[in-house]
Amino acid sequence: MSKSSFVPRTFFATNPMFNGNKLQFQFTYTGRIPIPGRYIPMLPSNFLFNSDGFLIGSNVHGEELEAKVKEALGEALETLTHPGEVGRLAEYEAKLKSGNNVMVTLSQLVLKKREATEKNDAKVIAEANLLFTRIFDWANTKYTRAMAEKERTPMASLMRLNAIVKCLPGTVIGEKAARALAELEADPRIVKEIRANKELRDIITQISDMKPTPNGYRDPNDPEFRKINFASLQVLKENCMRLITVCPETDAGAHSQMIFDDFKLKDVN
Repeated sequence: MSKSSFVPRTFFATNPMFNGNKLQFQFTYTGRIPIPGRYIPMLPSNFLFNSDGFLIGSNVHGEELEAKVKEALGEALETLTHPGEVGRLAEYEAKLKSGNNVMVTLSQLVLKKREATEKNDAKVIAEANLLFTRIFDWANTKYTRAMAEKERTPMASLMRLNAIVKCLPGTVIGEKAARALAELEADPRIVKEIRANKELRDIITQISDMKPTPNGYRDPNDPEFRKINFASLQVLKENCMRLITVCPETDAGAHSQMIFDDFKLKDVN
């Protein structure tokens, strides 16, 4: 096991798949289980998240990676405008594209547009109007997609709505997204998914705490490793079985089944 500390993007702090707003994440190399943020199936590995923090690919390369990146950029604020569309308000454009303090930047834009109106500066007025239009078009498009997919992928919808609420609080679209978000957070599927993810994190912690063999190996197929950690494997088996039984349709349930199989917990008695 290795630990990697880095400053995460904002989505790590709000993504239910991760353990809240922390700067340290644990990664465990086991050989094949692809659990993002928990297991590294091979070295090197890559995990691709969209701007909302939702995992859209792992260990993808070539044309598949290119397609996934285009998919992620299609919903990101980085594509808010096209090159050359904004010149004199490029500073505000850059701030909006960063996704940080969007409402502060919009308030500054209002003042800038007011000054431009008093000076009859048509160029600045046009650029300000373009930025206002694009940011709310972005939010409305994201909202529409969230509503269209909430039955099929409720967690992805939750992430999209949360992005709107964080960027545009107090606006019409922000308030609409907040209402939809509150309703979705009460959805039994979301409640179960978040609870299941928490239980899976506990399972991963159990695995991380298992003792290596004297030669430093953590191979779940190593008889010596299994002997040293027999009691821990019994607890792991019980916890995995509970998650598999109670939450079989969740990602956490599926990952628990993979752990159950990889650690041959069926043979632990």
